[in-house]
Amino acid sequence: MSFFRKILIAIDDSAPAQYAVDVGLAVAEEDHCEVVFAVALEPSFVARDYGFMVVGEVAEMLSEELSRSAIARAERAGIKATAEIFFDDPRRGIVDLAQREEVGLVMLGRHPDPPLIRLLTRNIVEEVLRTTAIPLCAVRRPRIGKIYRRVMVPVVEDDELAKIATDYGCALANAFGSTLLFCTIAGTGGANTDILAVAKRAADACGVSAEGIVIERAGRLSGTIVNNAAAQRCDAIIMATHAREGIPHLTEGSVTEAVVRTSDVPVIAVRR
Repeated sequence: MSFFRKILIAIDDSAPAQYAVDVGLAVAEEDHCEVVFAVALEPSFVARDYGFMVVGEVAEMLSEELSRSAIARAERAGIKATAEIFFDDPRRGIVDLAQREEVGLVMLGRHPDPPLIRLLTRNIVEEVLRTTAIPLCAVRRPRIGKIYRRVMVPVVEDDELAKIATDYGCALANAFGSTLLFCTIAGTGGANTDILAVAKRAADACGVSAEGIVIERAGRLSGTIVNNAAAQRCDAIIMATHAREGIPHLTEGSVTEAVVRTSDVPVIAVRR
């Protein structure tokens, strides 16, 4: 039985989006699930008319070509695929389509943005993450290994987020035969070995192969996680998030979002 049932992959003509297609199709092939590609066009962009060239028509042609190309790639891998082009703001369009298709995972390319811009506006990944409880996988770089082979699950505190990430990681690992690497950060609160023991007991109960390590913090918490995911040759990271809004988000920030912004391996974010 398929774990995700169906994966939504948001596409455009950018490199990160094409990396997301590659990762999404690799997972779908292993999971024997369907994919639905989504191309979102901004209404304000579509409505513009510059002399003899209607920009909206050009955008439609590009979107149709992207859809055809993505579907062809899926079909070559033996994956059933559909595509939808919608004239809506990207966040709302992706979320509406994901809910309508009852997908188990939303796959997005994570576009880099300058630090100043990041302070003033959100990337589409963060927008979607705050709008739906469907797990989201953000991809920044080309796929190196199999995203489901060795998966890091940070369990920094013995709290609800750690339990959510652990439970999701165990379910995914059970479906894909993955090995989980639970990690906690020395000096972040709680008994590190106890936190790891709880996570490993959960994995044992699910029949999942798991390891546990305590790592020393070096700089930002998110940077410590990202650097160790690379050092431990992990194919993906699973983290849970509150996806806070307003003042709590501004004052407390989000380690998960920081990992999403900087990780070279795909990050699966699960909403609380």
